[in-house]
Order: sequence, then structure tokens, then C-alpha cells
Amino acid sequence: MARILFSHAHLTVDGNREYEDGALLVNDEIIEDVFYHSSQLIINGDYDEINLEGKIVMPGFFDSHIHGCFSKSFNVISKDELNEVSYKLLKKGTTSFLVTLTNNQNLINELKALATANTDGSRFLGIHLEGPFINSKYKGSIDEEYIKDYDEELLNSILSSSAKIKQMTLAPENKNSSLLIDKLKNENIKVMLGHSGARQEDVNYYDGFTHLFNASKGLHHRETTLVNMAFNNTDKYVEVIADGVHLNLSILKLIYKNIRRDRIMLVSDAIMLAGEDDNEFIFENNKCIKKGNKCYRLVDNKLCGSVSFVIDEIKNMHNVNVPLTDILLMTSLNAYRFYNLDKRFGTLSKGKYSDIVVLNNDLDLVFTYARGKIINA
Repeated sequence: MARILFSHAHLTVDGNREYEDGALLVNDEIIEDVFYHSSQLIINGDYDEINLEGKIVMPGFFDSHIHGCFSKSFNVISKDELNEVSYKLLKKGTTSFLVTLTNNQNLINELKALATANTDGSRFLGIHLEGPFINSKYKGSIDEEYIKDYDEELLNSILSSSAKIKQMTLAPENKNSSLLIDKLKNENIKVMLGHSGARQEDVNYYDGFTHLFNASKGLHHRETTLVNMAFNNTDKYVEVIADGVHLNLSILKLIYKNIRRDRIMLVSDAIMLAGEDDNEFIFENNKCIKKGNKCYRLVDNKLCGSVSFVIDEIKNMHNVNVPLTDILLMTSLNAYRFYNLDKRFGTLSKGKYSDIVVLNNDLDLVFTYARGKIINA
């Protein structure tokens, strides 16, 4: 039956409201109604009922920065493989995602392939390009061979390969970055600052910050770095990898206390070993190893991306006293607003997509409901 009533649920509705004994009526892919109390229901017509016995319900997670998972790298993935991964992402509560690509010998072909890609599981909503116009001094685990100075021909080739590019991470201190930024603005592509040693005087325009604190100059008491800017510019959006590895809990607490809750976007930055057993592998032409929740290069023990998902990060945020309503903002609504998609996503509201997660009181995922189906964790 298409209509399901999730009753006796702890509904986290939006950034301000939650109802401890609410109910949610879904009709296939759409939220039909929201009830503040399960004892006050007036519903016409047939439906199935699932008593959630106090479990938490909130919108599904939107991961806007993920490089791969389940042994698949998005840099070289086929459309069919992407669709397969999208089903597995639902088992992690990720109901929407942006494919994140770094520059490599296959970039243009991959962009062309993904230009016509669609998914039946987690919703593929676009592409984030991390580079190639970044600062090689802050390359992190990105292969230096494919880091480029601004090149109009290369940029035009990239942009003409896919209309699904939603954002680019760049270093504004690089030569001719103003030309790059103007082009991106004209194409309505978000400008994210990252992999950069920029100071405030290097920056003219931007929309947000890529994985704050990582692969950039840190907080400084004499220079206004990107981190300083993120704490001071209240209207910009900030990616946060809250896996407890890229940022420890004390920094997560600092971020939460000093950056507006409606500007923080939790992202995984996950790579191909996320969701897989510990193993050695090649990432960005480097030998790397996954051990538990860490992933690092063998040559120098530097981190090479994350092996966590957004579901793994919410406990860390809860441990620094972030309430459920703010977790909803950081895992869902903020990113949907950033990409102008919040009319159909990001809150438990009539008419929006019924992409939801159900969590137990320990914030473990019980199941995801998306595309009109229940997907057990």
C-alpha cells in the first residue's frame, strides 16, 4: 500500500520544532500529512500503520561532498555502478548526494558520463569539483600532477562536459582566480574556498568553505585565514567533516558555538573504502590503508579522505550537545537551502519528498524510507 502512517514517533520536523509523540503520513514518495500527536489523528481512506514506539524521525541526510564508497571511486564510476551505490547509500541514511570529483586523466569522460546519469536509490543531485584550480601547497591527498593553474580552455572543457556541476572548490590566491570565479558565478556554480593558504585580502567573492580546518591554513592570531573568515562571516556556508578524525570533539564544539547553526553542513568526504573492511588500496596514486575509522597514506601517515558516512557523524555532534533540531539543519536542510532545493527537501512538511531516516535513541539508523520503500540499515 502506498500510504503508510508512521505513528508514535519523535518527529524532528525542522530547525525549530520536534514532537515527541507525533505521526507522519506518507503517500509513496510524498509527505501527505504531519500530526503533532499520535492520539489526535483524522485520516480518510486506507493506510498501513507502523508504530515506531518513540523512535526518532527526521529528513534523510544530504551528503554534498563524497568521493566514493563501497569500493567504488566516483572518479571512474559508470552510470550503472553509480546507481548500485545509490541503493547502498540509503542503508546509511543518505537520501541525496553530490558526486565529488578530483581532476585526473579521466575527468572529462567522467563528467560526460555523469551528465546523463540518474539514480533510483539515493538521489544524485549534481557534481562537486574539488579542484583542479587549488594550491598545491595545501593539496592534502589530491594528486599534485592534476593540480592546475587557471586555464580558460580547460575550464571551458570542464563546464561544457556536464550541466550537473553545482560547485567547485578553488584557491582564491592563485593567479587569475578572479577570472575563474567570474566564470563560475555566471554559470551559477557555487564557489567554495579550500585547499588554500588564502588570507582575507586574497578573497573577493565566495559562497562557502570546503571541509573547514582541513587542507588550509588554520586559525591564526595575526592573519585572517579562511578559518578566521569562516568564524567571522556569518552568512557563508561551512562544510564540516565531523568524523572525530579530521576534526576532534573540541573543535566540533568550537565550531558549533561560533558558527551559525543554519550555516553548518556535515559532509562525509568519504572515499572508496567507506563501508568496506580494513584494507590497503590506491587513492590519488598513493598507497593508502584503512584501519577502523581512519584512512591514511602509507608513505607519510597523512589522512587521505574519510571512511565515515553522515550517519556516523551525528553522534559526535550530539556528544558536543547539539540538539536534534540543529542536527537536522546540519545534515539536511542547510545543504538543500544552499543549492536552492529546499522547496521539496529538508523538513517534514506536507508536499515534500518523504525521504526520511528513523533512528533509535542511541542515534543508530534503524531504517530509511525513500522512493516509497523501507530500506533497513
